[in-house]
Amino acid sequence: MLEQQLNSLGDHIILVYVAMWLIYLFVYRRLDSNSIALTCLVLFSLLMNYLTPYVYSFAVNNEGVLPKAIFHLSFCAIQLVAMYVIRVTHSYFKLRMSKESLAIVYLYALQVVVHLVRLTEKAVFGTAYLSSFYMHAIPIVNILLSFVCVLCIVRSKAYKNAENEYL
Repeated sequence: MLEQQLNSLGDHIILVYVAMWLIYLFVYRRLDSNSIALTCLVLFSLLMNYLTPYVYSFAVNNEGVLPKAIFHLSFCAIQLVAMYVIRVTHSYFKLRMSKESLAIVYLYALQVVVHLVRLTEKAVFGTAYLSSFYMHAIPIVNILLSFVCVLCIVRSKAYKNAENEYL
């Protein structure tokens, strides 16, 4: 029951990411740090959302630590690649990373840490003490990412208005 609610929440969060990304692109129509970070956030979140049922069923239907490791490490790898792509894209276009882009990278890093802590607990200790923490930490970080998406729009609007003011 809780698992279905969290999956439903994940689907809704993806819709929020896509909506915020489209709003940002429609309102600002420019290539900047926030548009790069939001684009990467949307693309990699869609990838993770697509892969989740397959990797989860593989981890649940197979015995041992290896399937669980594949589950957690696949998300870690995707998030690490997302952080790398955000950084390399900024370097390619010679852009400084905005605070919002850094927040997205830091929240991805936090998700990697949560996955690795949960995997370590499963592999080393063989317990499920942190399962509740894991089940709530990942959606909370996703909600924080949606707030960062909103901040991208609001703060860029403030910067745009401040540029037109007299100094």
